[in-house]
Amino acid sequence: MSPVSSVFAVLALLGCAPTSGTEAGGPGRALARSAERLPTIKVTLRADRTVATPGEIVEFTATATNRGTARVQIGEQCGPPMDVAIAPPAGKERSALADQLFACPLLAEHFVGPGQTQTLRLSWLVPATRGTYTAVAGLRRGDGLGNLSTPVQLVVR
Repeated sequence: MSPVSSVFAVLALLGCAPTSGTEAGGPGRALARSAERLPTIKVTLRADRTVATPGEIVEFTATATNRGTARVQIGEQCGPPMDVAIAPPAGKERSALADQLFACPLLAEHFVGPGQTQTLRLSWLVPATRGTYTAVAGLRRGDGLGNLSTPVQLVVR
C-alpha cells in the first residue's frame, strides 16, 4: 500500500478548546513525556533550515508512519495528532502549539493505517534569544508526548 500524506492545518479558532495533554502545568511549561508508546509508529522531524536569525520563520515537518498491520489512533482530539517541543538554549521547552485554540473533533488525521503516513507542518517564529535550540516531535497522547523523534538542532544567530 502506498503512503498517504495528510496535512493537519494548525489554525487558531475562536471558541474552541486549548491544546491539552502534552503540557504539564499548561502552555509555556515543560512538556510531559508519555509513558505510552505505540510500537508500530515511527515519528520523524525535519526543519527547513538549521541556522536562522531572529524574526525568521522556521518550517517544521513532523511525520508519523505506521509500520504495522493495523490502523492506529496516533493522537488526542482537540488539536493536531502531533506536537513539536522546542527547548531554548536556557530555560524550559515549549510546545509549538502553546497558546493556540483548536476544534475538538476526532478526525481522520488522528489515525494512520498500515503503511500510511500522517504529516504535520508547523511554522515557528524564531525568537530574539540567540543560541542553539533543540526541537523534538511526538504524538500527542493523554499523558504527554510519545514516540519521540530524533532531536533537530537549530542555531539562532
